[in-house]
Amino acid sequence: MRWSAFFTASLASAAAVQQQQHHRRACSPAPPCTDVACVQNATNFAFVYGAPLYAAGTFVRAVPLAVTNFIYHQRNLATAAGVGVVRPNADTVYSGIFVDVSAADLEVTLPEIKDRYWVFPFYDLYGNNIGNIGSINNDTAGKYIIKYKPDDYGVKYDNVPDGYVAQINLAAPYGLVIQRILVTDDPDDIQKVRDIQDQIKTLVLPRLELPVAPPWILSMFSDPRYLASATNPLPLAILRLTAALAEWQQPIVAGDRPWVASLLKAAGIEHGVYTKPESANLTIAVAAANQSRQAYAAQPGAVKDMGHNWTIFNDVGNFLSHYVLRYIIAQVGYLILGPDQAIYPFYPNIDLPLGKAAILTFSAKPKITPGGFWSLTAYDSEGFLVKNSLNRYAVGDHRGNLTFPDGTPLSDAAVDGPFKILLQASNVNPPANWTSNWLPVSEAGGIAQVTLRWYGGEPIMNEVGGYDYPTLEIVDALQA
Repeated sequence: MRWSAFFTASLASAAAVQQQQHHRRACSPAPPCTDVACVQNATNFAFVYGAPLYAAGTFVRAVPLAVTNFIYHQRNLATAAGVGVVRPNADTVYSGIFVDVSAADLEVTLPEIKDRYWVFPFYDLYGNNIGNIGSINNDTAGKYIIKYKPDDYGVKYDNVPDGYVAQINLAAPYGLVIQRILVTDDPDDIQKVRDIQDQIKTLVLPRLELPVAPPWILSMFSDPRYLASATNPLPLAILRLTAALAEWQQPIVAGDRPWVASLLKAAGIEHGVYTKPESANLTIAVAAANQSRQAYAAQPGAVKDMGHNWTIFNDVGNFLSHYVLRYIIAQVGYLILGPDQAIYPFYPNIDLPLGKAAILTFSAKPKITPGGFWSLTAYDSEGFLVKNSLNRYAVGDHRGNLTFPDGTPLSDAAVDGPFKILLQASNVNPPANWTSNWLPVSEAGGIAQVTLRWYGGEPIMNEVGGYDYPTLEIVDALQA
């Protein structure tokens, strides 16, 4: 069973979880949690709180025999042949580090990366994006040092050790890095990016102090206790994994730590072990979590309506105390970037019967800061890239040679105005004047999914009433 499939979840009420959070903030010390309702609410919260750790395990297991503090590179862009990742990015290649600074600092040396988007983001295991270095920040080549500083996390440029461009303070002793580097349409560009990857180096710098946590053994994520199976249901695996890691992955908000620990203890999580309370019902916990999604989305200020059915979640990236939102995003976009780096507008599933197509009409070029880019990627009903003869999985300002209706390329900096993108079955070739703006979707018809990504989007792209978002029209397929 895939992680994403288990939670097909209706977006809907974690009123109990949210009320419990509010109660714990308001009441300290917390009274003993012994009655059935209290134990169940604590279990509901523990499941939502710890679920992103299961996504972390999925991420780690994708690298066989992985070790910490070593950098692993993806050498090619995602294609339809790679079906293991839902809604993959088809614009960048990735490099990843499983960071363990429990007993040592980590030095990372970056080469000069010019004339393309790149970002080196830092996360805790829950997916909180605690800081970024990259092209949007105008960061430079050189050495960077990663340390464990839970109450002063983020990227620091002042008062850093001699010889370093910046110091990155992690909020937990274990963390993740997943670098993205843009690859253009130029067939030779992928080798240029590989050359950049080969110049990225890591060096472990032992500290004199005692370790702050045990060493992070990545093989833990293959332990049957922490893997969903016929004999170990997913909610049980998640709660066991939460017990194993919670002590070393504290809430990023210091004020949350006492009440979160109290709730986890009431749920049966203590001293690294999960013991299910007799009255706790894990099926109810999953149902409450699924209900929490709609409740969260319905809260004032949780979601921005950008117009024409496009919406944007607020508070993504570093989720702080938004534990339900963190749970939602872990299912569909684990290790999402914060809005200082990328904006992710969401559009509902598009129903395209056989013989039909969709035309997205953009009001103007998206507004992107220097060093950024934008793209539109198409997926099938399951969130996978669509096989097509063009090997085209995304279009944007760096890919697909998009044109205005009169044939002027979007790359012409002197021209702006409306343009269109055609979503049409991969086996139905459109007229020649549409080929550059054609993004193939499944030839089987049915549900198509799209993802817009604004990397380095200007503030107007994230403001209601700012940029006029694309409209979508269903039409008969355009045939050559």
